[in-house]
Amino acid sequence: MVVDCDPASAARDAIAQLEPPLTEILVSTFPEQKSSWLRRNVVDQIRRAAAGLPVEHVTSEPTPAEGGKTNVLVLANETVIGRPLLDRIRERAARGPAAFLIVAPQSDPSSAPHPDAERRL
Repeated sequence: MVVDCDPASAARDAIAQLEPPLTEILVSTFPEQKSSWLRRNVVDQIRRAAAGLPVEHVTSEPTPAEGGKTNVLVLANETVIGRPLLDRIRERAARGPAAFLIVAPQSDPSSAPHPDAERRL
């Protein structure tokens, strides 16, 4: 069933409405570095809303985007040409199809032209 976009509210609604009554809750998220739910403490919110029901949390790796390709955002400025970043990009590319979007913010936001960032990029 599709419910409220807030996961804690959705859990509260399901607990109140489902018959027969729930006996446990299983929450699935991406790992911490990819999960907006974990950054917002949603699992803890659901535990508070669970009214004593056991809540189990599992993490799952994201599945590749359609066609097997993933999209990777790379944010770097002066380190964009550094060997550690380039090695990591190569390592990620070797694991499977990926599209990389590299964003290099300008160093001096008060300056309209940003030739250094453009040159590094």
